[in-house]
Amino acid sequence: MALADRVNLGPLTTVFTAPAACSTAIFLNDKLGWRDQMCIDDGKSITDNKDCWPGKKRGFHSPGLYCPEGYTSACTASVVDGVTSTGWKAQYSLTDGETAVGCCP
Repeated sequence: MALADRVNLGPLTTVFTAPAACSTAIFLNDKLGWRDQMCIDDGKSITDNKDCWPGKKRGFHSPGLYCPEGYTSACTASVVDGVTSTGWKAQYSLTDGETAVGCCP
């Protein structure tokens, strides 16, 4: 899977609080459920619910100083002197000196 195009949505310097509906898992079948989604096609499939994202757009915030309310910092990835240090594959490529933080509920 290729990395997504980098889209910096700007600073996120306050705690984002998503609408209450974003904390409910949406189930496509009996086994798989996702938060921050909504049903489409009369409940036959799901799609991203952008109301659950700070800025309502796909991208990243830099600097991103806080995880959303109810989330905690769970993992990091960074690039220092061209060497990537990561325990997970970030959705966006990182530039030298940059650190990404993954927030999880």
